[in-house]
Amino acid sequence: MLTYISNPDKLQKFRLCLFDILVVLLVFILSYAFRILFYEGQSLIQIIGRISWLIIPGTIIHVIVFYIFGLYDDFQLKNRKLLFINIFLSVGVATVLVALVSYLFPQEKIGRLITSLHFFLMLGVVYIWRILYLLTLYHPEKRKLIIAGCDELVEKMIQTIDEGSDVYQLRGLVMAPETQDVCLIQTPPAIPVYDSLQAALTAIDPDTIVFTQQRVALPGDNRRLIDLKFKGKEIFDGTTFYAWLLGRIPVSNISEQWVMFTGQTGSFKPGFYTNIKRLLDISIALGVLICFSPFLLLVAAIIKLDSKGPVFFRQERLGLDEKPFTLYK
Repeated sequence: MLTYISNPDKLQKFRLCLFDILVVLLVFILSYAFRILFYEGQSLIQIIGRISWLIIPGTIIHVIVFYIFGLYDDFQLKNRKLLFINIFLSVGVATVLVALVSYLFPQEKIGRLITSLHFFLMLGVVYIWRILYLLTLYHPEKRKLIIAGCDELVEKMIQTIDEGSDVYQLRGLVMAPETQDVCLIQTPPAIPVYDSLQAALTAIDPDTIVFTQQRVALPGDNRRLIDLKFKGKEIFDGTTFYAWLLGRIPVSNISEQWVMFTGQTGSFKPGFYTNIKRLLDISIALGVLICFSPFLLLVAAIIKLDSKGPVFFRQERLGLDEKPFTLYK
């Protein structure tokens, strides 16, 4: 758990999820209070003993559905129209599921009025909470970026990042000495320019490297870049990064090869499918772990008696989207 939340991105999602749990519970309680005060005309003290225990699984259902609809992804926080659409869909699906669970337990069911109030309150409260989170608590750690090469796209990328990027911080440019004087890029004074990619890598240790069409050579190029990818670095060609950064494809700069091999991952793995698969993977893994835990404890004890050192050891592996993770054996 400590390993998980030590990552700034994971910590941010964990914090958002924790607050969501509190928000959903609060909205359930507000729905009960609204019914007692305005629909039944009774004292708020009546709320004691009226709240069903089903609000606990109901809260869990909401958080799981939020995850499936991608409400913990960064890009949804920044796109308010998409954020509202997915909040509407996720709250609607979660409300239907809560109603189904409620009718399985007729003695403890939440009731149609509470469910309806909860739906409308959730729409407003969750949306407002997400906006407040974006404005106050959302502080993503920017990735250190270097751009290697020089073409007409680079100036637009620099301008976009300089105007305020939530993801990237330009830390250096790499240009061959013979191109530095003729390059049309208006480099900000604070951005250093390096003669070689090797010098930039040594000085900056970037998180992201972008290669333009006018490629800057690196000794042992392919091998070194593969090593960097295994260390979790992002490596883009200029056209792909431009499309990612500005949200549009530079048609005049794309090649037939780029069209052939780029942008296919999303068509095979839409976010909705990926999130459901992730939940199934975790659920199955936890189920197997629980079933075999007595056997695993026995094996751990045998290992400890037979060998020196710890029972578990850690190794770093490269996972989905080439992101490194810690594997426990």
